[in-house]
Amino acid sequence: MVVWIKRISTILAGSAFFITLLISIDFSNLLDTSVMFSALIKSFFAASLFWFCGFVIADVLLKGVIDDIPNDPMNLLEGGLLQHIHNQQVQNDPILAEMADAAREEKDNSGEDKGKKRK
Repeated sequence: MVVWIKRISTILAGSAFFITLLISIDFSNLLDTSVMFSALIKSFFAASLFWFCGFVIADVLLKGVIDDIPNDPMNLLEGGLLQHIHNQQVQNDPILAEMADAAREEKDNSGEDKGKKRK
């Protein structure tokens, strides 16, 4: 996941650098060093800003989309707010409720099979 976050931020930074450079260059006088120097400075700061913002935004979005909140009973004992939010989402969404019921039944069935094998 870290690789994708770095790739997204690098792509944003590179595109911001070249777009800012192309906008800032004076094409009528390409040999003017002061304009070229200021264009490079602007482009560097734009790229660094976009890299940082892209890194933070990609980190938040990818971790929010990919990561799931595990169902941890100890988290409830410690007053786990995230666990309560997850449980509310499961109760409000019928698809998630069906998936949770199926997972619970599968867990119960696997426990019964182990008990039968032990006897």
